[in-house]
Amino acid sequence: MRAETREDRLAWMEALQAVKDMFPRMSNSELMAPLDNVAVSTEKLRQRLQEEGVREEVIQDGEQIMRTEFAALQNQIVLLKQKQWLLIDTLRQLEVHVMKSTKENAIGIRNSTSCASTVSSTMQSRANSI
Repeated sequence: MRAETREDRLAWMEALQAVKDMFPRMSNSELMAPLDNVAVSTEKLRQRLQEEGVREEVIQDGEQIMRTEFAALQNQIVLLKQKQWLLIDTLRQLEVHVMKSTKENAIGIRNSTSCASTVSSTMQSRANSI
């Protein structure tokens, strides 16, 4: 175990800032906006199949397949948005932890592995909860 130096703290801060720049802040309402208003039209598909003389039952079956596939895709997008929200929340917690750690280091020396293990365990528990 080694004592955390001023350079270590600066490296943490630079790394945190780099990550923050990669993920611009969004409001929770933006992140979790419902996707219920998304609609898929099958009208063009229906017209094209009718032009080709496809039976109505086959057209309806094709439309149902398309709606089912779209619903599955929409569910995947919702899950990705939830993961994104959890990652952003974890980054915010990391930011708070680094700020606290930096303040504590101004008062006394702190072991840098403690911070890394806390961040690692927080991110692992978040990943496992998804």
